[in-house]
Amino acid sequence: MPETSETRTEARTLHAAIKKAARKLKVSVSDLAIEIIESVPDRVVISARLKQSEEESGQAVQTAGEAESAPESRGESLEPTAPREARVVISADGMEARLHIEPTPGFSVRMTSSDMLRLLKRYAIEHNVDGHAVEKALDTIAKGVLVDEVAARGTPPEPGKDGWMEVLFHSFPTEMTAEDAEEKLAKACVEKGAVLARRHLPSQGRPGIDVCGRPVSAPNGRDAQIVAGSGVKVIGDGVTFVATDLGYPVFRRGILEVRGLLTVEGDVDALRKPLDEPGHVLIKGSMEEGAAVRVGGNLFVIQHVNKADIEAGGDITVGGGITGTEEESVQAGGCLRTRYIQGMTVCVRGDLTVENSIQQCRVDTMGVVRVTNGRAQIISGDVRGWRGVEAGELGSPYARMTAVKAGPSRDDRLHLQELKRQRDADYENILKIDKMAAPFVNDTRKLSTVPPAKRAAIQQALEKAAILRNNVGKLEADIAILEEALAGGKSPVIVAGHKVWPGVEITIGDFSKVVESELGPSRFYVEGTRVVRDAVKPDE
Repeated sequence: MPETSETRTEARTLHAAIKKAARKLKVSVSDLAIEIIESVPDRVVISARLKQSEEESGQAVQTAGEAESAPESRGESLEPTAPREARVVISADGMEARLHIEPTPGFSVRMTSSDMLRLLKRYAIEHNVDGHAVEKALDTIAKGVLVDEVAARGTPPEPGKDGWMEVLFHSFPTEMTAEDAEEKLAKACVEKGAVLARRHLPSQGRPGIDVCGRPVSAPNGRDAQIVAGSGVKVIGDGVTFVATDLGYPVFRRGILEVRGLLTVEGDVDALRKPLDEPGHVLIKGSMEEGAAVRVGGNLFVIQHVNKADIEAGGDITVGGGITGTEEESVQAGGCLRTRYIQGMTVCVRGDLTVENSIQQCRVDTMGVVRVTNGRAQIISGDVRGWRGVEAGELGSPYARMTAVKAGPSRDDRLHLQELKRQRDADYENILKIDKMAAPFVNDTRKLSTVPPAKRAAIQQALEKAAILRNNVGKLEADIAILEEALAGGKSPVIVAGHKVWPGVEITIGDFSKVVESELGPSRFYVEGTRVVRDAVKPDE
């Protein structure tokens, strides 16, 4: 390459730097090992070490052009230089910017506040820059130490608050005796026109700003899903729900209804015609063998149930106990509360609370199974609580196999898919009916002009849509429970507060184990792909 004035100047500058290094170390130029750090026509920065002692002492100097040699020291900065690497790392959500500055080993870094701000600007960091953090970074890098400092933080978005329902009525009583039933029921009863609830609207989210000054959207709050069912209407403001009938209000699975109450003074047995009531039913006596009751609302039996079939859309409360065989069943759309259950098939959407024991039963509940007394037992049978099981003792030394389960299974995943298909089909039918009836819904005059047969068909379609909406609400509730249970979040647990007998099969989700020896107070849960046990305090 032909020599130019620029290369000659660079060579002279390099020669001067090497000579100064040799004078500083008091050696000849030939004894030096030279490393060029920076080279431009009017400036050359070098590092010089003694060849014969390079690995022993590491003695070195750094010189630049005509400048004086820097102090002799290993690891001490002898001449400020540019950093080896300087960048800004922005978090994935844009809410944090970190300064990452790596010095040249053994030397300080020459950076000013302006240099640091230019670096941030190069990455478009302009929101909430922390001046204190920048100054701290300058002090750190000046010492030749790696900088990893948060220089800016964004303003996170604030999600809106969800809407909610303000309840203005007393719930249907869950505990009654023959003596206090009238008093408690009178307190829960509402008159026609009574305000039952107010729906509070959700708030809008407040957008945030990331470190680059860009807006970050915030989700709005979700509206409270409340449907006016039978006996309830929504008045003009769209948020106030009032009763259209005398009765007892109940809010379940997003539907607010007012239902009447049928009171049966004595027992219900096989000789009585099966009860099929859309509202609530209070039986002040017992349900005896062969009796059958189907209730749209809540069912309350003051005494006991013996070999009878029960189905309720709401809660079931039995003051005594429930006995029967596999041929009889109890089905509750809400919760079930009783003193004991023996020999029955029980299906509950909500929680099952039993005071004393569950014996030889097949139980499936989407909530929690709680057998509340200290040494209350689950003996024999197959008992499952989707959200967990709590009892005093599991199994018995004299009983046959006891299976205790928590959480959903593979079959429930298939069931979830089927529920979603059914919900989507019902919703599609609702949309078709709404589209067909839309011209007539708010225009009674127009509806009166259509032929009677068509008018009747429209009314039937609207009634069908109301039934479908009610069914969609139930399906949504079941889907929400299944999705939460299958989401892989907090795993349900099985707790025995006193004892677990050998032979009890513990199943949580898809994983099982059989207890081989007697155990004290225990808590079972899933860890990885197996069921494990922890000892717990007897009162836990």
